[in-house]
Amino acid sequence: MKTRASLLALSLLATGCGTLYPEDPLFVYGRALHADGTPLAGTTLMFERKTAYDGSTPTVSVFEPFREVTTEPDGSYTLELLVKETRSQVRDYSFSLHAFRLHRQEEDGSESWLGFNLHGGDVELPALLPWQADLHTTPTADGVMLALGAPLPTLEIPPSATSNDWTIIETDGSRHTEPNPSPPSLWLELRSGDGILWWSPSPKETLAVSRSILEDFAAPVARTSVFIDGDWTFKPMVSLNDSYLSFYVEWASASVALPSGGLVPVSRGAACEPFVDTCPLTDGKLETIKSVPLNELRVRLPTPKKLRQAVVRGFASAGHTEAVVVEGSVDGQEWTVLGRATLETRRRARNAQLTNRLGMERFLDVPLAPEAPAVTQVRLRVVGEGLMNRADFRELSLFE
Repeated sequence: MKTRASLLALSLLATGCGTLYPEDPLFVYGRALHADGTPLAGTTLMFERKTAYDGSTPTVSVFEPFREVTTEPDGSYTLELLVKETRSQVRDYSFSLHAFRLHRQEEDGSESWLGFNLHGGDVELPALLPWQADLHTTPTADGVMLALGAPLPTLEIPPSATSNDWTIIETDGSRHTEPNPSPPSLWLELRSGDGILWWSPSPKETLAVSRSILEDFAAPVARTSVFIDGDWTFKPMVSLNDSYLSFYVEWASASVALPSGGLVPVSRGAACEPFVDTCPLTDGKLETIKSVPLNELRVRLPTPKKLRQAVVRGFASAGHTEAVVVEGSVDGQEWTVLGRATLETRRRARNAQLTNRLGMERFLDVPLAPEAPAVTQVRLRVVGEGLMNRADFRELSLFE
């Protein structure tokens, strides 16, 4: 009986050492498993491919159904492609770096994605299996603690592949090495209805969610995502060309219900500039993103308040934002810095699928100086290079 590695080697042999032509076949091998590692046998999987986009229309590329495969008794499958089907030009601004995708959704609502590009010949994909995160909650004095009951998922490099670590060159010319595939990165996503009330990377597998983040949004739910990306090389026995695979895998847990924070910000319904009538940034709604000039974002409180926390939801700006500064004033003339949130640079390759699904918005929980006096006005100021006079927000909440 031939192993999967030997089958891949034979297919690579079959390509020979000549140039690949548009009508030549390519084979993508993979395996689908249940969460317990047993084969997902006799199951139809739908591969999607991103539509070509040439910039002639405002519509960006989307993933559309491409080709079905059926898994064998051991869970293995083979996707047959033509060389020309891997060379579609995909150029848009939807943050997805991969032209092909496989998506699975389980009965409990958990999901997994496997996206990839290939070049030069046949390749083998990472095994795709669900992640049972066992996300559970524990009440705390200031909200709720989320904890994972399972370790983060990892990937095994197939015997037919080789992997080299990445050398990263920073903007200042310095270099460092990062592992390939990347270590699993954990992200937290909170929703209320159709609105995103929070998403951010999490450095730990226990995730504290404060009442300030939950606020008084109705029926909040939480889930976690784990993201891994990488690239592998496959060297045929008889060919001058190696085969390359670039990929990502993302797992998203089933959603769990959270208690309402029951906390109404003192800024709820407060007036703000430059808006003349109702302020859309303090109305407690998450459905839309509002654009405001960067240098004129002020909130006017009805009475003086000694503030302890600012929560900025769905922030995005044009340019390289280094930090968001929260300032307070009693007269609109003299301003005191109340707090500052420094923004880390996010490498696009590290979370291409997440930014494609959730967007580039930032969610900031900014502690404010306890020694600061009560203020009647609050101003958000953005610090950075190449900033344009515009920023987008979902909501700004101030708490005393």
